Amino acid sequence: MSSRLLEQAQFHGAKRLVHPRHRNFWLLTHILIFCCSTAVVWETVTRYLSNPTYMVQMTAIKNWVTFPTVVVCPEISYPEEKIQEFLGKIKYPPSVNATYIEGIILQLGAIYSRDVTFELEDLENIQKLLEYNDMDVETAGMMLTSTCKEILIKCRWHGKNIPCLSLFRMEMTSYGFCCVFNGRSLKREMKNPGYNKKRPVQKLHVSQVGPNRGLIVAISQNDTRPPVNTDLYYKWISLKNNGYYYVEMLSNGTPVPIGSEVWAGYSTKGIHIDDEVKDLSHSLRRCRMTDESLKYFPEYHRTYCLMECEMARIMERCNCTQVQHPVLPGVRQCGARDVRCVRSSVVPFGAGVCDCPMTCDRDIQISMPFAFKIYPDTPVIDSFYEGLDLTRISIVRVYLQNFNKMIFSRRSYFTRFNLVAQLGGVFNMFFGCSMLTVLEILMLLWHATDTLRNHALR
Repeated sequence: MSSRLLEQAQFHGAKRLVHPRHRNFWLLTHILIFCCSTAVVWETVTRYLSNPTYMVQMTAIKNWVTFPTVVVCPEISYPEEKIQEFLGKIKYPPSVNATYIEGIILQLGAIYSRDVTFELEDLENIQKLLEYNDMDVETAGMMLTSTCKEILIKCRWHGKNIPCLSLFRMEMTSYGFCCVFNGRSLKREMKNPGYNKKRPVQKLHVSQVGPNRGLIVAISQNDTRPPVNTDLYYKWISLKNNGYYYVEMLSNGTPVPIGSEVWAGYSTKGIHIDDEVKDLSHSLRRCRMTDESLKYFPEYHRTYCLMECEMARIMERCNCTQVQHPVLPGVRQCGARDVRCVRSSVVPFGAGVCDCPMTCDRDIQISMPFAFKIYPDTPVIDSFYEGLDLTRISIVRVYLQNFNKMIFSRRSYFTRFNLVAQLGGVFNMFFGCSMLTVLEILMLLWHATDTLRNHALR
């Protein structure tokens, strides 16, 4: 029976196995061919599972480009005049005096900034003082931090001088209070009773290149105290690439030295995703589309995903939420006693703690800011410098460098349909078989097994 089945089999060399004279040779040949085909199949399937897509670089000319979110942050340390003004407004409980609070008030920033050192007892006394005055940490921090009106002296947008307060708004970020242009705050939006996560937003765009056709800001640098901690005593700027960026997950930026000018020209590169790649599963694609909303954020970005992961870790470990994070119903705000727990729960960006793959289709801004010294005695042509004390300010220019946009197209090596076709080609090359042949081989194996079982029973 087995001999008749082999003589009628449709895969290559099956008939040769029937004849005893050549059986050993053809059996060895079939074993080798089977091993080779298995290796090719393994390589094909592994390639599909490990790296199913590839990138192609192209260049395009754009007529307009989305302007980035620009964040200007004052010193984390509070100005002396702000401290004195704050001390004069608050009430003191019997066990606390103004001299003691003046000596420890800088530690308040430790509740919302990881760069500030603190002593737990001092920080608890500051929080008790705020509670005595029915004041929360955010309100006190706003009173002690330089306002946008105080640090932004002059602004120009699209070649026109415009009041800075009409462009910038003070927002709480992951590094404390900062002045934000063309950005947004999830914390502020979630406080709005009519908050709609799906509501579209209007981003700012530019259609002209050059240092005079973007955003120019004159920043006050009046604090000349000798720095005790350099990280706390300088102003800095940060550019976020996609425009109208959520500033809760802000990354550190570029320091702005006193008496200097910082030029931040930028260009963009985009990522185009083919439909075949979009149809791949998350595990194969290894990135997520921006329209895949998160629990709180209306769009996907890896930094947003990391923030939600960090929020979940802090709520699980510390049973609270940070001051700079959105206020969640039924969750208390972290206080002095929670600072150490919070800092130990922070999510490192590249540590792999959270399941946050890269973003598939978000434009990326390329910028390399550079600074140079301003010499007050040098004649200037630009009227923007008129009336400015160049020894006590810094200038920041953010502008589009060119309209050339690099586009990286993510494409699929082959789809599932192509994978099946390739596997069919492999088996056809080695065995000359089809899907029906697979059934035939299974039938032969079943018959051989049944024959061996019958012999064993005898």
